[in-house]
Amino acid sequence: MTVTSIPPSSTRAPGVGPGVIQCAGLASVIVLGPLSVAVLRALLPYNTTDKAATITAKVAAHQGAQSGTLWLTLIVPLSAAWSGARAARLVAARHNWSLDAKIAQIRLNMAAS
Repeated sequence: MTVTSIPPSSTRAPGVGPGVIQCAGLASVIVLGPLSVAVLRALLPYNTTDKAATITAKVAAHQGAQSGTLWLTLIVPLSAAWSGARAARLVAARHNWSLDAKIAQIRLNMAAS
């Protein structure tokens, strides 16, 4: 029989643990998606009546903004999908909705057959 010992709580740093780190990471990713969308909306020229040649010249003159737009366009779907899924799981876990969802799915399947 193997005996494992748990270190006393006085030797661990207060408030630091895997749960705290996960929550901080989740909070930062949840904020990163909408923030990226806001920055994209500021960078992209939505209300313009310029011709294609003028827009091409503006893009060529501002390569930094174009690079930022491309990176933010990559970040938005990744962070939005991940943070949405994690937030939904967090809400479901806190409200114990997983059992309710299974019951609703069973009822739906019985009604369809």
